[in-house]
Amino acid sequence: PEIETAVEFPEKTNVEFIKIKSYKKIELCVWERGCGITLACGTGACACVVAGIMNGYIENNVDVELLGGMVNVVWNGSPNKPQGDVFLTGPAEYVFEGDFTV
Repeated sequence: PEIETAVEFPEKTNVEFIKIKSYKKIELCVWERGCGITLACGTGACACVVAGIMNGYIENNVDVELLGGMVNVVWNGSPNKPQGDVFLTGPAEYVFEGDFTV
């Protein structure tokens, strides 16, 4: 919560915590602004993999373990060609349902 609401982020921010298990696998815990720890975040997983590759910590095909399950992220870019595409694959399922009265 302290990072999400820090003065450096006047509109708040999402925060990802990464543990590098190997060149091909990371663990990711996601804090979404406004709601806290979440089970998964595809955008965050992709961003973390690209950042890890850009900094030389991981390879271009990485399994990402999130609280909600495992996904795979492949980036066909590189530090010298950062405009590559990012591909996320993994299961999707309903975990919550709700009603909202307006």
